[in-house]
Amino acid sequence: MAQAPRFQAFFSRVEDRQVLTMPRRTWEQFKVREGSPVEIALEQTPLRGVAREATVVAARATRSSTASAEIEIVRYDPNDAPTPYNLDRYVVWEHMPSHQSFDRIIGGGATRDDTILRDYLDENVFLVKQDPGDDHWSSDPPSSAMTIFRST
Repeated sequence: MAQAPRFQAFFSRVEDRQVLTMPRRTWEQFKVREGSPVEIALEQTPLRGVAREATVVAARATRSSTASAEIEIVRYDPNDAPTPYNLDRYVVWEHMPSHQSFDRIIGGGATRDDTILRDYLDENVFLVKQDPGDDHWSSDPPSSAMTIFRST
């Protein structure tokens, strides 16, 4: 597996948050398609700690563009009552050269856009947690979780 630690570090700096990597071959096993949310097994992702630390109600992924997808995780946390359902979102960057800051990440990270970097980008996808939205806390599970329940 190719490594690009400077790219990874500067990508995290640009995003101002931790960026997780996941082997592309593992991600592709979920068969995420546009317009069709699919349930995903968090244990197979770098987000597996969420499944160990909380009661996960649902975890699904949906394609949002040709370059990225989105993961939604619904957690139940009784400590957050009266709004115990938490919705976390992650962007999954599948095609990093499409990222709006790709050139800045390359330049600022003192990384060369060479075959080593391209191999690294081809072998991995990148998960970036999004800031909580207005729907992060809820008294009922969001409809996206109910869709997963009904389909399984």
